Amino acid sequence: MKASSAVESLVTHLRYAEIKFTVKQSGQGSWVVCEGGFEKPLADFDNRDDAIDYARERSSNEAARDCNRGR
Repeated sequence: MKASSAVESLVTHLRYAEIKFTVKQSGQGSWVVCEGGFEKPLADFDNRDDAIDYARERSSNEAARDCNRGR
């Protein structure tokens, strides 16, 4: 497997309605969570599962907030 294919396979997208978070491995080996359309990470984790849990929690919180606003 080529290195670029391996990196692409590590990218996980979490989506709820119109909110999209990306979990990917940084060049330094940590796992970062970014909001769709933004390069700057919201958070940085040593463990991939922790990063995914954080993204899911953020997605759920954002969706609930939007629902309460009537979106």
